[in-house]
Order: sequence, then structure tokens, then C-alpha cells
Amino acid sequence: MATILTSAKAGAFYAFGVFTAGIGLGIARNIFLSPLVNDRWAVTVELPIILALAWLLCGRTLKTIAVSNKTLDRILMGCVAFILLISAELMLWHLLLQGSTFEFFSRYRELAELIGLTGQLMFAVFPLLKN
Repeated sequence: MATILTSAKAGAFYAFGVFTAGIGLGIARNIFLSPLVNDRWAVTVELPIILALAWLLCGRTLKTIAVSNKTLDRILMGCVAFILLISAELMLWHLLLQGSTFEFFSRYRELAELIGLTGQLMFAVFPLLKN
């Protein structure tokens, strides 16, 4: 039971850190980069930066919270992090844009959003890949 709670706690910490970094990078992307290039290219430029930050934060979180090397514990951390990240983005979508949940998920029909989703899935797998 303790390993489940540890993995869930680590997933929450990891998601919060990456979400916070993503807000900062997203603001910078929308203000400085998106006006110069289309959204697809702006997200493509941002993606390696956020993934590098996520990789570093993942390693730090694994060590700080002492998540075991067991595959299921690492998968749980990644799943909790992914669910919390998507939930936080959905909440922000509702608060700032007052869009519906259907509109939020409908965005994934656009290439820029699919590129972002691919990055989020990679973020979720990092705990499994990290030593």
C-alpha cells in the first residue's frame, strides 16, 4: 500500500511541476513564437524544451520521493501524472476560455494539439524509462 501512495504522490508532484513549466512556456510560445510561425511549428519548437524539463523533473521526483524501481510503481506514477496533467489543462480551459469539455477534447483533431498530446504521452512514460 505504501508503494502505491508513494507512486501516486510522485505522480502528483511530477504533474504539478511540468504543468507549471508548461504554463510559462505556453505563455512565451503564444506571445513570442506563434505570431511568427503557425501553431504547429510553435508547438514543435516548444516540445523538446518541455520534454527536457520533464525528464529532469522526473528524475528529481523519483529520487526525492523514493519511488521503487518496480515496473507497476513507475507505471502508476506516469498514469497519475498524465491524468492530473490533462485534468489541470481541462480545468484551465474551463476557467480561462469557458469552453466545454467536448471542445477541449475536439482540439485533438488538429496537428498542433496531437503533437502536444504525443509529448504528454512521452512525459507519462518517463518514470518507466528513468533509472
